[in-house]
Amino acid sequence: MAWVDDTFTDNNGSAPNLDKWTEIDADNKLSIQNNKLDFNSEESAGAEARVNSNYTISGDFSIQVDIEELYGVNPATSNHNARLQINSADFAYLWISIIRDDTNGKQFYVNGETTSSTYITRSLDITKLKLERSGSVIKGYYWSGSQWEWNGSTDGFTFSETSSADISVILICQQRPASQWHAAFDNFVVNAGSITPELLFEDFTLDLAAYHQKYDAMQMILQAHDGLEFRDFALILEAIKEEEEEPEEPEEVEDLDDMANIGVFQLDCASTYYGPPVTEISGLDYLEGEAVMYLADCVRVGTAIVTGGQISLDAEATYVIVGLPYVTIVKTLTPDAGALDGPALGRKNRITNPIISFYRSGNGIKFGPDFDRLKDVPELNDNSLTTVNVPVTMPGGFDTNAQIIIMTDRPLPMYLLSISHDVSPAD
Repeated sequence: MAWVDDTFTDNNGSAPNLDKWTEIDADNKLSIQNNKLDFNSEESAGAEARVNSNYTISGDFSIQVDIEELYGVNPATSNHNARLQINSADFAYLWISIIRDDTNGKQFYVNGETTSSTYITRSLDITKLKLERSGSVIKGYYWSGSQWEWNGSTDGFTFSETSSADISVILICQQRPASQWHAAFDNFVVNAGSITPELLFEDFTLDLAAYHQKYDAMQMILQAHDGLEFRDFALILEAIKEEEEEPEEPEEVEDLDDMANIGVFQLDCASTYYGPPVTEISGLDYLEGEAVMYLADCVRVGTAIVTGGQISLDAEATYVIVGLPYVTIVKTLTPDAGALDGPALGRKNRITNPIISFYRSGNGIKFGPDFDRLKDVPELNDNSLTTVNVPVTMPGGFDTNAQIIIMTDRPLPMYLLSISHDVSPAD
């Protein structure tokens, strides 16, 4: 899993690797320091920062990270904490962490949406934390110096949450008010699990001169055919590559108009095939060795590694788009609906009765108040594009950053027509 492992190696002051992580750090407390992901805060009001994985992990998995507490002052109330957290479609959060409070000093701490808070006290300067799943059972461990355990048992701590759904990873630090805390993450490793989608690539370089030289023919076609549909462009390019060889006439496909008009597919550096049914797509030399995603016959999504300039599909298809996947995120601004005694902006608000309207959009779209509590939109079907108004329920209470996040990591269209909701300011 080398492409998602992270030793946080970079120049001091650098941001974390944004190919692997999305940084959520309004207070600018996270940065690379001494080849660690460093959190250092003494804010009087407290501070929080996190990074979310730009991928999900499916199947049985094992993930771990080192947490080093460089300096800590016990807070008078609540606790500092640094945690390894996961979430999925089946639960909003689940974590194992270290905490520091005024009563007990440093402790290990597990918690979840349904798991009750559990604490044990251990004195370890550098902490290694691990989460594992076998089937649907999830367990947490810390490294004692000689073995992975929880409270002396090598069987670990078993969370009450069960899930076989894909999970995402979050590394979080929280500093409580009026006390300093300095901690750092290091050596994040995915020991087991399938990365979905495989978005990340090591040692990726782009030679722009070679790129433009290789695709001079593409540029010429685009200049000569303003508004040319990409499907037709791909067929013309294939004819140029074959030079004097006559291209095979593609077979007729029913509902081709629907295929051509279903929308923008979310793949980068994409190539398109349209013709007789095939199980392999060639002509992908420019993506050699890369993990790509494909959309077959407008409904089937799959992943593959380009080997020898081609990939294998999971089944025959007549219309295939292949390219590099990416994540699309829509995040609303903080609303200002007004309050009885003045503007609501900057005060705690709660979004209520939201309705999200989609036009001819595919499945895999998620929504939520933040990246930790995203849920699937069940009204969007697996094998069709759906136009629908979706009333949703937003978890959580009042927040100064009351927002709605809508996200997809699949290549299917996401046409967002509108977001309507009420805003309830706190008293």
